[in-house]
Amino acid sequence: GFCDRYRGNYTDALTHFQTYIDYYKKVGNERMEANGWFQVANVHQQLGNYDLAFIPLAQRIYGSVPSKIFEYSRMGLPLLYMAGGEGADLVNKHRLGWVIEVKNYAGLEQFLKGLNRSKLAEFSKMEVQSRAIQAFDFDAQFQEFIDTLQKL
Repeated sequence: GFCDRYRGNYTDALTHFQTYIDYYKKVGNERMEANGWFQVANVHQQLGNYDLAFIPLAQRIYGSVPSKIFEYSRMGLPLLYMAGGEGADLVNKHRLGWVIEVKNYAGLEQFLKGLNRSKLAEFSKMEVQSRAIQAFDFDAQFQEFIDTLQKL
């Protein structure tokens, strides 16, 4: 896949990704744009400028949930989660964004073609952030864990 082909070679990966962006612009979706790379230390600052966070997985991870779900939703970014499993369940249950099945590229293309301000308004940044803060409260979860242990 894309990630395997360009692992560690970010310049080639960006060039390849830009090819896809150029194609979509040519066929009528000029809203897509590749903005390049930025340092890890600046990720949170930069992500606040975007409308959604795309979290694609090459395959479902059984018994595990990508931390990006928690991180990006607490920043208020609606999620486009391209995977299944427990992560998809969390995104749906807490209304944090959209879920597309793993490797459903036709579904991804359909989503992107229909993406507009109205669609983004389905999951406003403030609502996503509020839901994430409420749902993923570490102190409350840890207290619940302690309470459960004490009952044993």
